[in-house]
Amino acid sequence: MTFTGSRGADGRYRASTHMSFDQFDQDQVLNLDYSDDNGRRFTGVTINDRANADIFDLVRARDSIMRMTDTVARHAALQRLVAPRDGIPLNVQRLSFGKDPAKTAAVVLSDLLGKPRLRLLVDSLGAARIEFLDAGGRVTNAITATGSGTSRRG
Repeated sequence: MTFTGSRGADGRYRASTHMSFDQFDQDQVLNLDYSDDNGRRFTGVTINDRANADIFDLVRARDSIMRMTDTVARHAALQRLVAPRDGIPLNVQRLSFGKDPAKTAAVVLSDLLGKPRLRLLVDSLGAARIEFLDAGGRVTNAITATGSGTSRRG
């Protein structure tokens, strides 16, 4: 759990709170977050999938890599360390829901690679829509609160 808050001499403020729950021998899989940058607020919950890689082994490997003096080799080794294992990323966000600074409430469901595939949205004026996305992030179909669907294939 972390939390911060400060106000500058100009009166502007920043605050945040983060609470996470870790997978066994791993890192965060459930997060509760709040951030406020002088009135621009985000509040949300995320659920992640993690590859079966022991975090202690990853930290040990990272620490060893960071001692490398050859910066090119160090960068390549770090890239290999965080690369997907058997096609599965080390960490992907699968579900998020919350409210963004524009006061849009959103639920986003993502595939196994972390690509958003479905968004449920209600904007600050109360307009609702459902968006279906392809693997490239393009909206392929949208349904508005009035029930009209708009296909965007092609």
